[in-house]
Amino acid sequence: MLYFKGRLWFKQYLPSKPSDKWGVKVWSLCDSKTGFLCKLDVYTGNPKDPFNSIEPLGERVVLNLTKGCMRNFEVKQKRPPIEMRPQSCKMKKGDEPKFWVNADESIVTCTWQDIGRVNLFSTELISDTESVQNTGKGSLFIFNPFTGQPTSEGLVKLGFRIKQSSLLHQPNKEFLRGVLLLDDSNNIHVFPESTREVAHNIAASTFLFTGETNGTLTGYALTLSPSEHLLVTEVWKLHIDQPTIEVVGKNPMERVHSQGRVLGDRSVLYKYVNPNLVAVVTQAPDPVHKYLLSIFLVDVVSGAVVFSVVHKRAKGPVHLVHSENWLVYSLFNDKFRRTEVVALELYEGKTQSNTTAFSSVLSPIQPIVDRQAFILPATVEAMKETITEKGITSKHILVALSTGGVVELPWVFLDPRRPFTLTPEMREEGVIPYMPELPIPSESIINYNQTLMRIQGIHTSPSGLESTSLVLVYGLDLFYTRVAPSKTFDVLKEDFDYFLITVVLTALLLASYVTKKLSSKKALKQAWNLAARKIASSRHQHSGSAFDSATTTTTTTTCEKVNNMKCKHVVVWPWWLHA
Repeated sequence: MLYFKGRLWFKQYLPSKPSDKWGVKVWSLCDSKTGFLCKLDVYTGNPKDPFNSIEPLGERVVLNLTKGCMRNFEVKQKRPPIEMRPQSCKMKKGDEPKFWVNADESIVTCTWQDIGRVNLFSTELISDTESVQNTGKGSLFIFNPFTGQPTSEGLVKLGFRIKQSSLLHQPNKEFLRGVLLLDDSNNIHVFPESTREVAHNIAASTFLFTGETNGTLTGYALTLSPSEHLLVTEVWKLHIDQPTIEVVGKNPMERVHSQGRVLGDRSVLYKYVNPNLVAVVTQAPDPVHKYLLSIFLVDVVSGAVVFSVVHKRAKGPVHLVHSENWLVYSLFNDKFRRTEVVALELYEGKTQSNTTAFSSVLSPIQPIVDRQAFILPATVEAMKETITEKGITSKHILVALSTGGVVELPWVFLDPRRPFTLTPEMREEGVIPYMPELPIPSESIINYNQTLMRIQGIHTSPSGLESTSLVLVYGLDLFYTRVAPSKTFDVLKEDFDYFLITVVLTALLLASYVTKKLSSKKALKQAWNLAARKIASSRHQHSGSAFDSATTTTTTTTCEKVNNMKCKHVVVWPWWLHA
């Protein structure tokens, strides 16, 4: 009942209601988990058309609301010729439903006790059952990523429990990257066997870590035994003493293009780019603040805690994105009953300590941390950053909302360096003033009018173009698209004028050909003029037969130069012909 006391011809009055006796009667179809309103039916009284009032009111409402999404229908107990066995079963309200199958095993019957006996018939019958025993041992499924079909090996059952798995950061000769598997006995396994040689070569620089739900993190180093067997050695252990709810590392595919940030005064603020940094999220009850949500940034090579922050009266669900030198995560503020997004950014300062390669062991530094919180006027269901092949394109954050939209937020909105008052240096840098609430413009929703409900996650991948990132949203639906955070700077537009470019290029080619011919003709004419001037000057300085020989020699030499200029026909004449 929607409360309404205005003038409306289908307004209802229900005196049995404890409150809101006046209003509009509405039947709604909602999602049981999110409460999202899928469809509604407003009661406007009995239909005036007698041909449309064959079904009772309740039946008509249920059929209209569930049209297109329902296979099971309520039936009467004594409806022939369907066989109904449950009528003799004694049940009470709250008992588990009971199922029966008819004689030809084509219809299954389900019954339970509510205010009255409720019976359901369904043609969805699964007669073949398979008992599955949970042994806890791991298994690998090998398939072709292009076709989705399993390979000849198919499902590989392992004889041990998987404690941790890690992808090798170097491929073999076949460009195949192996998987390191750590079992519950701290034995290391390599799959497939063809990548074992690569694992032996990089064993000295390979580290593993495990995180348990009780807040204990353990780091392991990979070593080689004298018999060339892979072994793991525990190098550190960290006790947080709070239940761990999430551990997030960086994407192994990401590339950091810029090592620093240019400020307004032309100085450089270098990023703290630690590839071994992971974010650990813990949540624990507190007698004073009710909830405590903590974020720990841990270097998994040395086991050192680089940074930590505690949020009071905050709880999950927590969705976290960890990339480059920044961290973005969402939480629920129980004090103000709202969703907040927190951004962290880590810098080394204006001097860079590791100019060639980062080291977690040698001279670790304490980074400078900038952080800021924002209000998001919606519930977050998933979060992911865009990724490109070279890392040149700007990073955007993809946020899946409970309203069914996926919003693309530029990093400039989540920048923790956003000040309350802008200085000229920050204005030149491109920083915008701080506003507590993040905007959700409709043009930033990448799924447009396609509503995506109950989203479980977002996966991004680089494409062949640096400007484009591929996005897959999965959950109740699958949604695939591409985004261009810095616009399509390496793609021609659809309205590109190919005809004009073709005409211009053709004209340039013709002009260059004509210019070449004219230049060659001019050079030939200049060569003949030079030869004529030399002959004329020699005629006035010499006389007699000796002059004939000298003139002929001079003319021949000059014409040889003309021949070097690709002259096909050269005529040598004596000096007296000019008279």
